[in-house]
Amino acid sequence: TPRKKIKTVLAEDTIGPILINELHETGQDYALVRESPKGAFVGTFHFSQLDLSRTGHIRDVMDDTVYYLHEKDVLSEALHAFFVTNCSLFVVINSFEEYVGIITVESMLRQLLGHIPGDDFDQYSDLSAVAGRHIKAKETIESDDTPVKTDEEVVE
Repeated sequence: TPRKKIKTVLAEDTIGPILINELHETGQDYALVRESPKGAFVGTFHFSQLDLSRTGHIRDVMDDTVYYLHEKDVLSEALHAFFVTNCSLFVVINSFEEYVGIITVESMLRQLLGHIPGDDFDQYSDLSAVAGRHIKAKETIESDDTPVKTDEEVVE
């Protein structure tokens, strides 16, 4: 994602409805955090960490680890960096150490596959939900009364 499309915020910005609305309007999932308007990045944060009841400052919810990739790194280098760091967002820089954008695992998958595989399921920490997910899928397939064509006949 190019620099001009990325929202940057200050670590001391107050979390509230105005900031949340500004972040929502960007359409991005992440923001970069600076200590001062032209300063270095001191963190990142995912917009999902914000809601209307959240108070405090960006510093309270940000991830204070920042990882970088070079704009000339190839896909295999980016994937290796994601694997080694287990971080889903990298700040992309050029040879002059200037920030030129960001890259996320999600954006790479969308670029490679055209979409993120799977449905909207996000309850991977819930044992029952994971187990039940496949039971529901199987029941849907078994209850579907659409004829299935085999090599020899149509089975009802």
